[in-house]
Amino acid sequence: MRHDITFNHTAGDATTMFYGNAAEYRHHVRGPATIVNAPPSLFRLALIAASVWNQYLPTVEPKYFNISAKSLPGNIVGQIWIPCPQNVCNVTINPSYESPLNVLIHELGHGIGLPPAATSGIGSYVDSGNHWHPPEVDPREIMTAYLDASPYLALYTLRAMAPHQHLGCLETHQCPSGLICYPTSLYDSPGVCDLPGSTIVNPWHYPTYGVTGVWVALTFGLFLFVGLMIALAAASAPLY
Repeated sequence: MRHDITFNHTAGDATTMFYGNAAEYRHHVRGPATIVNAPPSLFRLALIAASVWNQYLPTVEPKYFNISAKSLPGNIVGQIWIPCPQNVCNVTINPSYESPLNVLIHELGHGIGLPPAATSGIGSYVDSGNHWHPPEVDPREIMTAYLDASPYLALYTLRAMAPHQHLGCLETHQCPSGLICYPTSLYDSPGVCDLPGSTIVNPWHYPTYGVTGVWVALTFGLFLFVGLMIALAAASAPLY
């Protein structure tokens, strides 16, 4: 069955869901997505997209992806034939779309596969097209039928794909014993469980507070520093 993903134009201009640097990802980590072929313009992005799934689902059955770039009709931004014959998946990306990385993550997710009739726990389920339905329940989730301009990957998607083997997390207590939850470079998406001291995804590891908490702490610290400098300057000023 050929699967087409269309862009939701009503959501505005597309922005990439990955705000980091490709070097933050460990490309040697094995998982369900291996890039076999891709045009030079998409190869780096394809490696990032594969790494997204591999970091979360390291024990899922591997699939091998051939990526091609081709103009597609209408507002179709990506295509894949599923299920993939002999675990080899052929993906076509519309190169004119503003954020091909989002499309690659979506299509690789189809190749890996959402289990039919899986439920999200928030009112949606996987339909016959291998999407979360109805999309209105969580329209920004990357595996809905219409690609949002600012998508994210939900923890419930990882749970559906590998209920007991995924390494997605929001807090360390959700990780297997001995692992820590580290933030990723995917907007609004789960962290990754890994060994203490790992440098797997984001160079700034704050397992206790998360990225938002760190920025709050840094901002608060900056205000304290500025206040201290003002106080010291006032105390050392000559009196007339």
